[in-house]
Amino acid sequence: MKTRVLLLSALIFGFCIITAPAQEWKGTSSKLYDHIDALWFTDAQNGIAMGFQGCYYKTTDGGDSWIQQTAFTSNYVYDVYFIDNTTGIAVGDLGDIYKTTDFGVTWIQKTTSTTNPLKSIYFGDANSGCAVGLIYTAYKTTDAGESWQECSPGGPSWFEGVYFKDALNGFIVGSMYMILKTSNGGSSWSEVHSGTTGSFHAITFLNPSTGITVGTDGNVFKTTDGGNTWTQIQNTPLKLFKDVWFVNETTGFIVGMDGSILKSTDAGETWSTKASGTMEYLNTLFFVDANIGYAAGNSLTILKTTDGGESWVIQISGIGEDISSNNILLEQNYPNPFLESTTIKYTIKNAANISFEIFDLNGRKIQSFTNKYHIPGVYNIEINDPRFSAGTYYYTLKSNEQIISRKMVVSN
Repeated sequence: MKTRVLLLSALIFGFCIITAPAQEWKGTSSKLYDHIDALWFTDAQNGIAMGFQGCYYKTTDGGDSWIQQTAFTSNYVYDVYFIDNTTGIAVGDLGDIYKTTDFGVTWIQKTTSTTNPLKSIYFGDANSGCAVGLIYTAYKTTDAGESWQECSPGGPSWFEGVYFKDALNGFIVGSMYMILKTSNGGSSWSEVHSGTTGSFHAITFLNPSTGITVGTDGNVFKTTDGGNTWTQIQNTPLKLFKDVWFVNETTGFIVGMDGSILKSTDAGETWSTKASGTMEYLNTLFFVDANIGYAAGNSLTILKTTDGGESWVIQISGIGEDISSNNILLEQNYPNPFLESTTIKYTIKNAANISFEIFDLNGRKIQSFTNKYHIPGVYNIEINDPRFSAGTYYYTLKSNEQIISRKMVVSN
């Protein structure tokens, strides 16, 4: 790296001052086109995110930072399910099934007889699980994922989602708005719903009687009789819903295209839209408890809520172990927590238009600058603003290819 003559520039907005010495950096490639399809948290601090071409990230601090892990496959990972805090199963392209017993430090591939992509996995108990995928592919295990046996009902449908209430009673959803039901652990399946065009992508149950499934054209269907009959609750043309999650018997969430996040507080009868702050496809949901949840999707987008899904903040994206591949780097503000002032440092390797935003926990934008042209260099933002009352805030740095967010705390 070569350093040129120091040039000091300042951009002032509100009570924040940005200073930047110019530096010259070598061009680097970016890893920020990863798509996240699978999320899992074993507790409030420890989580895993997986997806496109084996991209694999971990957090140990509740998602404040995501560290890129060594990929255990070069294929797409579509879903992951943990039986307990250490034992999990990941499924993906080419019939891939991998098992870990050390919370993802190592993954061992398991044998199947298919090369069809596996899109979803679910366990009814610690031993009994089912994985489903394209071209009516379905496999079950009764030994915690050590071995897998084909259990497909056949037919023309592609399978997108699976859910089991317990070891015996489960459901598959897929193309042509198909819903299949089993009461014997997947040994046989019966069709309980079908349509003509479109697909269901995900299914969940709030209790043994009440279930929700979502899919294309913004369709939301509900059952109140244990899955024997299904009724359309909502239809939003030109929308695609990818995942659904209920934190209890009344409160649930849906995510999908264009950054869509919907919330229900009446067991799925009605849904309201929540601001996500992104237009990226959101592919997956995970809630640690009724208040803390995550949504993730394309372009390595990861969102977090801490207030039961009322507000969502782009938490962190694009930070990995190999940080040399990133064009923008955002550091933790110092000091943090702070009382009167703090400094945020960030680095631009290649000239780019950069946006910077600060949000409170309700998603309200407190300060920002948009599309300011930055030459390569290290920049400092000094924050000393009376609008920042005591509390927690998120600050986000954006370029055309990256979004990185961090949390800061103003003390009393």
